[in-house]
Amino acid sequence: VSDEVKEVLDRVDEKEFFASAVKSEMDVEGSATSSVPAHVLQFQLLALALKRFLKQNDDYPPLEGKIPDMTSDTARFVALQEAYQ
Repeated sequence: VSDEVKEVLDRVDEKEFFASAVKSEMDVEGSATSSVPAHVLQFQLLALALKRFLKQNDDYPPLEGKIPDMTSDTARFVALQEAYQ
């Protein structure tokens, strides 16, 4: 994970996020108090999820969701084929 990403994640505070989210949900529609925009809360939620994931996985980011094609040579392919016969 790049230093820029870590810097952004460090700015997102879990306690602040939940306080803002709860306050935003409790605000009466059309009231004079300013609430946090939904897109900001959504970003903060995603950032917190990523922050927790990195913390639990030794700073390794999540996988891309696709597995690269396997590369092999003939000897390894035959050995693998024989293992499954």
